[in-house]
Amino acid sequence: MTRTQQRASNNATIDCLMEAIPTGRLPSRRELVALLNEQGHKTSRGNDWTSHRMSRMLQRMGIAQGVTELQRRKRAYLPNIKRAF
Repeated sequence: MTRTQQRASNNATIDCLMEAIPTGRLPSRRELVALLNEQGHKTSRGNDWTSHRMSRMLQRMGIAQGVTELQRRKRAYLPNIKRAF
């Protein structure tokens, strides 16, 4: 997988997480990982998601606080997450 393909895959995963995160109670990482795996999202190496892999991917994509930051951005009505392009 090229870096461009990896970024596109990661952005699709982030979009899925943004849709799944409510503005109220934050789901656990396990719940979010289960959702990603149910929907067929894979890591760039083709593996199932784990909470650690999800956290590391979010850090690499410039989302330092992980899922908490995604929720904060959603609450602030910021539709565009910083893309790594």
